[in-house]
Amino acid sequence: MRTFSQKVYTLQDCLIYANDNSLENKKQNYQQDIYHQNKIEAQGSFLPSVSASVGGNYSFGRSLDPETNTYQTKTNFNNNYNASLYLPLFRGLVRINNFKYSKAVETMGKHSKQAIKDNISYNVIVSFYNAVYYGQLVAQIKEKLDESENNLFQSRKMEELGVKAGADVAQMEANVAADKFSLIKQENILHNAMIELKSIMNYPPEDSLFIDSSLERLTADSNYDNPDSVFNNTMAFLPKVKEAQYQLKGAKYSSKTSLAGFLPTIGLSAGYGTNYFKNIGQEYEAPSYKNQMKNNAGQYIGLSVSIPIFNSLSIISSKKRAKSQFLIQKINYEQTINQLRKDVESAIADFNGASKEYIQAVKKLNSVEMAHSINIKKFEQGMISALELQNSSNQLSQAKAEVTGMHVQYLIKKMQLDYFKGIPYIKEK
Repeated sequence: MRTFSQKVYTLQDCLIYANDNSLENKKQNYQQDIYHQNKIEAQGSFLPSVSASVGGNYSFGRSLDPETNTYQTKTNFNNNYNASLYLPLFRGLVRINNFKYSKAVETMGKHSKQAIKDNISYNVIVSFYNAVYYGQLVAQIKEKLDESENNLFQSRKMEELGVKAGADVAQMEANVAADKFSLIKQENILHNAMIELKSIMNYPPEDSLFIDSSLERLTADSNYDNPDSVFNNTMAFLPKVKEAQYQLKGAKYSSKTSLAGFLPTIGLSAGYGTNYFKNIGQEYEAPSYKNQMKNNAGQYIGLSVSIPIFNSLSIISSKKRAKSQFLIQKINYEQTINQLRKDVESAIADFNGASKEYIQAVKKLNSVEMAHSINIKKFEQGMISALELQNSSNQLSQAKAEVTGMHVQYLIKKMQLDYFKGIPYIKEK
């Protein structure tokens, strides 16, 4: 039988766990490795290519005798060695642009990785507080059920004393049954919320997850942040913006690479070769291996120039495709900036709205609590019916749920706005 430590996870614990175990993060790590290897490959294109070969063969029948330079019918053995070097001197700026492109893509990948982490963190925050909210509602319904059961007990005692009628007792029994139904329903909603949180965290579904569902009272004040100030600050660091910037930069270098098809390529080559030859079964004694390796050695060096003249319009088509791709990335960047502006303004508006609504919800709750406490005394004195007391209790439950809901929304919106101000979701310890 497996046992698990009943650790209570705070929001920060959930955020750290999610980012450490997210499959999306792991996939992006591997993608980042690919970007890095592409950059190394682009760096390597500036280095010369060196190759070497060794060969050996027996020839039967007619073959060329290197001693006499004539064809003879002999069996001979030939052993050759070759080494070559090729250094591209100019390739239409392809190498430098490919390197800049791969470097931009690698940097883009780093920002993309952080953007994925931030998105996971935000989803965890929303799911975490949803679970907290539903957990708070379960606790509130349990309190309401305890109150209903206590009222039912008192009603039965008062019925025995002739103070309350049977109808009031029946209403109280109905209230208890309704609260039990609400509790079962709310516990099921809470269970589903925990399943969603586990899924986002990539937490083992078969393991129990205990979260800190406590919420401290807030003193919320409206904070009218300047959208321009927050937007300008966000533009300087937001991973999603940086990702779009480097995507655009990469497309720019890719477009420049396509121009290489119109330019010549220049390369330098050099090589060294030697061989050993021996006739098999002949009285002629071939020079020694050492002497042949020395005497047969040869070197070469060469310079090549290739000028493109016509390539079936493929160069022109490649250039136009690269230009169109650059323009697409430029539009994507503008869309990212426009969306960011909208998100910042919405975050400010949502936070300010949540702050005001929370303040009003607290005021409403205080009034409803006072009214309900008076109604309880009235019921005990027989001044109101059980149905009226139930209506009062329902209003109190609704007011508590509204305060809890606005409390949670306030926290979510505040963290989102803080994120746009440069405060990360995961706090450093």
